[in-house]
Order: sequence, then structure tokens, then C-alpha cells
Amino acid sequence: MIKISQPKAKTGSPGEWPVPPLPLTEYGENAQVHLASGQKEFENMSAACAQFGVILEGMARMLDFGCSNGRVTRWFPAAKSEVWGSDVQMDKVLWAQENLGPPLRFLVNGTEAHLPFPDGYFDYIAAQSVFTHVVGSHLAWMLELCRVLSRNGVLFLTLHDEATLDPQRTPRAQKLLSTHFKGIQEIAPDLKQVGFLAMNPYTRVADLAQVYMSKEYLMRALPPWMNLLGSVERAYSDLQTAYILRKQF
Repeated sequence: MIKISQPKAKTGSPGEWPVPPLPLTEYGENAQVHLASGQKEFENMSAACAQFGVILEGMARMLDFGCSNGRVTRWFPAAKSEVWGSDVQMDKVLWAQENLGPPLRFLVNGTEAHLPFPDGYFDYIAAQSVFTHVVGSHLAWMLELCRVLSRNGVLFLTLHDEATLDPQRTPRAQKLLSTHFKGIQEIAPDLKQVGFLAMNPYTRVADLAQVYMSKEYLMRALPPWMNLLGSVERAYSDLQTAYILRKQF
């Protein structure tokens, strides 16, 4: 049985809103870490966008794709924007819907690459630590996000790319290479020759694994009318590279 209370508009700052119980957290973090890490990731995202003239305050409609329990979504400027969060993890999304909305809005998306929004609905879409895990449907989901992005809208996504797995550029790279990407040196001794690589698949969730994607592969995968404004290394979790793209029409 699923029971959701009648929603009541949240007051106060996002840091004062409810925090998910331990089973619904993303990393088993306590309340303090949950709030602080979510705020930091939002601030890092905002700062990365600002480097290329993209200011999140004042965006009419925003989507946090792959929002989980709303750890980062809660910090989006919902007072001035229509903010949505979307994720495949039903239990976490329903918790967020009940406890963080309104003003935030949430939906459970399926595994198929479809979102229930018209063409060009969002001015800004964030996909943080999403395409670091999606395998077979990654191209379809990228195109779907482009579809619901407005003209001149901005797509912010993060990847495990060349910089992420280079210990000289990313201090935490060695930990990734010895855990999530253990064995990658044998599979791909010259990573510069690899565009996309998925390994160590999730045992309980289909179509998810640890994914490497190069900048060149990303730009070939996206439609030609998606213009790369720039990229920022170590923009998410001090690991993943952020790519900031603008839809040209």
C-alpha cells in the first residue's frame, strides 16, 4: 500500500524542510550531510553555469532529471521558477513529492525514454550523475531531454570522461579506477580510443552500470543544434565533468 499525505506548501528555507529516512537516502548519509552535500552540488552547478553566462535564478521552468529523493532539487530556486524532479526510483520520488512539494513538483519516469511534457517545455535541465550510469538507452534519453528543452534552453549534464579517469587531473580518479572501473586498463589500455564504455553492471537494476563517455562521443550523440558552451572538470562530487549546452532553436 502507498499512502501520500495531503500536500502543504513548504515554508522557511530548503534546509528546514524534511530529510528522507535512512533507507531512502542516496548514500546512507545523515541529515546534516544530506543537506550540506545537496546544497554544495547545487552551488557547484550554479557556479559552473555562471562561467558561461547561464544564470539559474529567473529561469521559468527547470527540471532535475535523475533527482532521486530531491537531495539537490530542494535547492533549486523554486520561489521564482516551476521546478520539477524526475527519477525512476519510485520510493524516493514519492517521498520527495510528499515532503518537498509544493513548491517542488515530482514525477516517476519509466525506463523508456519518454517524459510527459510538450516540446520545448523547460528552460533548464540538469542531469547530474545520470549518464554516468545509463547504458542501452543513453542516446534515446539524451534526445528526449533535447526535445523538452526550450529554444535557447540550457542542458547541464555530467560524465565520467577523460578528465575524470585521469589521476593527474582528478585526485579521486585512482579510487574510481580501483573500484567502479576496476579492470578498465585491461579492457581499454588506451582510453583515448574509446568513446563509450559500460562495465560492472548493477545487479538489481537493468540497463545501469558504470559508464565512461568521451567528450567526442557526447558531441556526436547530441543533435547538431545543441551548442557546447563549455565544460568544467570536477564539477560534480569532485569527480565528474560538467558539460553546459544550449539549444540553438
